[in-house]
Amino acid sequence: MGELLRRRDIRWYLAGQGASLFGSMSLWLAAGIWVKSVTGSYGAAGMAFFCLTLGTLAAPLTGLLADRFRRRRLLLVTNLAGAALLLPLVWVRPLGLVFVVLLGYGALHGLIASGQSALLAEMLPVRLLPHANGALRTVQESLRLLSPLAGAGLYAWQGLGAVVVLDIAGFLAAAAGLLLVRYDGAVPKRTGERFRAAVTAGLRHLWREPALRGFTIACALATSVLGFGESAGFAVVEQGLGRPTAFLGVVITAQGVGAVVAGPLAGTLVGRLGEVRLGAIGLALVAAAQVLYAVPYLPAVFTGAVLAGAGFPWVVVAAMTLLQRRSPHHLQGRVFSGFDLAVTVPQTLSIAVGAAVIGLVGYRALLLVGAAVTAASVVTMLRLGRRRTGQGRQMISPWSTANQASSAADQVSQPSRIAASSSRVAYPPVTAAAAIALSTIRSAHMPPHQCRSSPVKHQTEADGATSVKPAWRAQEWSRRPASGSPPLARAIRR
Repeated sequence: MGELLRRRDIRWYLAGQGASLFGSMSLWLAAGIWVKSVTGSYGAAGMAFFCLTLGTLAAPLTGLLADRFRRRRLLLVTNLAGAALLLPLVWVRPLGLVFVVLLGYGALHGLIASGQSALLAEMLPVRLLPHANGALRTVQESLRLLSPLAGAGLYAWQGLGAVVVLDIAGFLAAAAGLLLVRYDGAVPKRTGERFRAAVTAGLRHLWREPALRGFTIACALATSVLGFGESAGFAVVEQGLGRPTAFLGVVITAQGVGAVVAGPLAGTLVGRLGEVRLGAIGLALVAAAQVLYAVPYLPAVFTGAVLAGAGFPWVVVAAMTLLQRRSPHHLQGRVFSGFDLAVTVPQTLSIAVGAAVIGLVGYRALLLVGAAVTAASVVTMLRLGRRRTGQGRQMISPWSTANQASSAADQVSQPSRIAASSSRVAYPPVTAAAAIALSTIRSAHMPPHQCRSSPVKHQTEADGATSVKPAWRAQEWSRRPASGSPPLARAIRR
């Protein structure tokens, strides 16, 4: 985390994004309160949140935009557009206009999320991505403790217009932070693919990549019951604990405390456990929390809230890091938006299902079903997150594959590496074995004056690192043709 915060661009970006999140969270709650006070209908207030969620269903299109323009400039324009979108609500607030603004608001936040994930993947090396994602999640959860209270208090004091002004100021602060970010990114490449293929490219990549496919299926299974908590939360407080509805805010605060404590640990845990294991642990904590919510005992409910608060950031950070690490740069926005769509649709449906059946089965049965399905998603994630290797079943983790490959390559002699690298992909294992054997025989029969073991230092073009090679190998590499293939590999290929 210290190395991350020493980067000037990240400090400015986090500061601007924190201000924007504070204003957005304040407005989300205040908008629902305002709609309820104007219409007197809980259904209308629910429609306000539904419009926000409905806007996020434009994720495939927003992801395509995130991959068509430079990400920093796109986020800058998007934040300015968000400020302009809210501006009419400062003076006039007809109900229909509020719903339209909230619909566009949800779409803009989907675009910001896709662009942000892609921008971080460009700006930072892989080892810092989990720390950056953990820092953003910690900022968000920290603000979740303060922003609802600030939004509701400002609304009660000055009305909805003051909360709108606060959110506009947050968008402008985010735009200012992006202006101070020096990194501008590369110009996106135009692939020339058709519109339909371009829009669905992220979803297709999620399905083709085994690690992403398994993680997405498990998370979609978990979110298919996550919405039950939207309806069960009130029943937990009123029926289970015998407290007034306002006590739900205390429970949410306990959840926020768990998130603030666990969020900074996510980056380190991803490096130690890998995304799949950390995501599975996070979902297991959420499943345990759902069981504890069903117990009508205050310490149990508080413990469940802390566990849920710790589990959610770990799942989110693991998901974002895995998406960033397993996706090419030109697909970062669409892959993120495809994953977002895959988990948002089941969650939205589960909210409707939970509201419809809670009166029939009771909140405890709803929570226990949610815990069972979430536990099944843990098993699914662990099973689908494994892959067959030569040494048996092995978990996919961010750095283990690369480290094992590099350490194995260091144990192979230079002649073997040359032959194997030429025949590894295009030719069967028998051809590769023949190339290794012939190359070894060739090196064994070289004249003594070419087999001296005196080292020669060479500097690679990629990273400037200095490597040591035997003198005879330096001479052979100096005689390599410009075509790039070693003479032995070309002979085998013919």
